[in-house]
Amino acid sequence: MKRRAAKPIDLTLERDIQRDVVELYEGLGCTVIRFSQGKRLGSGTRQTPGIPDLRIYCPRLHRGWWHETKTPTGRQSAAQIVFQALVEGCDESYVLGGTEAAIDYTRTIGLLAHG
Repeated sequence: MKRRAAKPIDLTLERDIQRDVVELYEGLGCTVIRFSQGKRLGSGTRQTPGIPDLRIYCPRLHRGWWHETKTPTGRQSAAQIVFQALVEGCDESYVLGGTEAAIDYTRTIGLLAHG
């Protein structure tokens, strides 16, 4: 039986969401470190499985947090769930989702005014 090659995964929407999230954080004075692979899965990168897309540092509040960008229908991998548990077990914050999740979190920590 002949196997067909898998269709490439279209990450355009998630990339667009991530761009908006980065723009929001940077607009609030944060520094954003990107861990996104930028290539299709299985491309041979050697990063820790499950590591979130972004690490955010906010000098103004003397705090940092992780952000895993997801589309509204996106789901975490098993490795991402394990990494989230590690982060939260060490009293670090982990934001999961898109722009709305970033807005909610920045409001929670007082970086963005409620409105």
